[in-house]
Amino acid sequence: MAPLHDRMPAILKRGDEDRWLSGNAPTSDEMKKLLGSYPAGEMDAYPVSSRVNSPDADDERLIQPLATLGETIG
Repeated sequence: MAPLHDRMPAILKRGDEDRWLSGNAPTSDEMKKLLGSYPAGEMDAYPVSSRVNSPDADDERLIQPLATLGETIG
């Protein structure tokens, strides 16, 4: 993530969502497990529409690669 942004978002692994959303505060050890570094090999990076910057935008096109949307960077 470093080339894209100076902060790393919290990325939960599948199966950890229920624990995160349970309403019970995780223990310190659970927090370390839940918020540990996500494996770089399991992430992909690609340009998306600038619509991601709009609070009014809320649809699946926000996460589609630009190439599939017919938009360009710039």
